[in-house]
Amino acid sequence: MPSPVYRGDNPGFETQAVGNYPAKSDVADQDNIYLSDQGWVYRHYKSLDKSKFWDEIIWAGDVTNPPSANDPVDPFGDADPDFNNGDGIQFVSGVYPGVDPTIGVTTINSADSGDTGTAIPFSLRVGGTLASGNTYAWSVEGPGTATFSTGTQTGTFTGNTPDQANVSITFPTDGQYTVTCLLKTSATSSTGSVGQHGFSAETNIVADTIGTVTVNGATSPTAGRMVIYSASYTGNAPQGDITYTWSATPNTGVTIADGDEPEEKKITFTNAASVTSTVVKCVLTDGSAGDSPQEGTLTVVPHFDIGVVSVGGGTDPVVKDVATAAYSLSYTDQSNPAPNDLTYAWTSSPAGGSFSDVAIANPTFTATAAGNYTVTCTVGSVKSDPTSMVGKTTVTVTDS
Repeated sequence: MPSPVYRGDNPGFETQAVGNYPAKSDVADQDNIYLSDQGWVYRHYKSLDKSKFWDEIIWAGDVTNPPSANDPVDPFGDADPDFNNGDGIQFVSGVYPGVDPTIGVTTINSADSGDTGTAIPFSLRVGGTLASGNTYAWSVEGPGTATFSTGTQTGTFTGNTPDQANVSITFPTDGQYTVTCLLKTSATSSTGSVGQHGFSAETNIVADTIGTVTVNGATSPTAGRMVIYSASYTGNAPQGDITYTWSATPNTGVTIADGDEPEEKKITFTNAASVTSTVVKCVLTDGSAGDSPQEGTLTVVPHFDIGVVSVGGGTDPVVKDVATAAYSLSYTDQSNPAPNDLTYAWTSSPAGGSFSDVAIANPTFTATAAGNYTVTCTVGSVKSDPTSMVGKTTVTVTDS
């Protein structure tokens, strides 16, 4: 005799009695089985609204007294028992949902539960392809008459565009509903791909939503330095149910690595990306959220850092009318990669002298009078922030 504890794997009668029943079947569906006070019951429904059933097959046996170890336990013949959960679709009659080889497997994306009187969005995804002239038809089975508030209940596709069939459905009363969409290659086809989704409607139940997605992070990051970007959303969907998918456009010269939290990514913009406006996008998906998927974007224009400029080289002291050695420039805190559009502007103070070329990186300076001079180079880059930095050095000039 099996264990009196019917549920669980210890080794509960649930495993022994119903473990071989598939999650989806037109013969013995897991969703049609419940535990009664007289044993496990398989119910064969007769009508689409599930108000009538052909029969109930029972495995007789004791239930622990009190039966709390087996909860939920319903009276045999209960009009609304707590069924097992297979694929969420309770078989009623006819042929179990089929698949057209061209259209492929059809799935319905929506929340699993929601508030009565609230329009719940439903969308389609197909494993194959749709074509112009393919048709769709939505239907709802359950305790009340559902209404379609957005989209059309039936229609024809103009191409491989499953979103054309998206609808919003309002469920009038509490209970379990089965939402079905039949996709056919033409209106006259006898078969097609069937998608189904179980939906539980309850009063004052708020369905999960993602809401508005915002991508957070620097809009002008430094090229070559890792920056953390994160995504936030305004809905009530649990964060643990959210999947985050990141991308950058254009993606050349952009590396995306995992962050420390699920909603974060570490992004580095290299030289190629630093001259281009880049759109960072994050798509949030949640199978239980009625508005899934949702996305947010952030336009990013990376910049270079010139860094701190130091002027070196040259000769000190020097004799007037004699050219110094070439001056040199060095940088600290410069971005890596460095800016590739640097410009140079050399000056001296006082102005008693000349440069071999005021616009090159390493000129020579010739003073025409003795004295103390300040030699200055202003380094510029329109791709950098800030766009210019100044470096200086001093030189002493003698008469001989």
